[in-house]
Amino acid sequence: MFTKIGVFLSPMNNLIKTLADLNLQIQTIESFTGGSLSHHFIQHSGASQWFKQGLVLYQLETKAKFLGLSLEAMKKIDPVSEQLIKLCLNKALLMFPNTITMMTTGNAGPTKQGNHPVGDFYIGISDGKHEQIQFGQAKGSRKQIQQAGLKMALKMLSEFLSTYYVVSTK
Repeated sequence: MFTKIGVFLSPMNNLIKTLADLNLQIQTIESFTGGSLSHHFIQHSGASQWFKQGLVLYQLETKAKFLGLSLEAMKKIDPVSEQLIKLCLNKALLMFPNTITMMTTGNAGPTKQGNHPVGDFYIGISDGKHEQIQFGQAKGSRKQIQQAGLKMALKMLSEFLSTYYVVSTK
């Protein structure tokens, strides 16, 4: 018998069990969250079963290199955008196709970045078949904005798993 897992209010242990039971692996590409999503995952015992890797691509140059673009081409892409999320998710899934890939990009401050005020961010998640990208805004300190992004990413992961994957009720 199969049932869908619970939503974000379920403890992280339910997410971990789901990932392990379904033999799923996660990889992350982070910008404004600076590795906090990866850090959150690897704090849990047995993370090596379901956490593949975490990349922090902070500067435009590193994002360009990862994507295989020139720095000039990268400068034409809004660094706080759905477009960047899609490019990075697709590239990561080409490298490791059998994973759930999560990407964060945003402006945690201290000043406006292009058209984006401090607090604008995007979170994306994809398994190659399904993709979800959400825009978020947060107020507060740099740390509070990053924590808002982390919370949204974890909520999105829970919703993604409950929407597209099922868990055996043993």
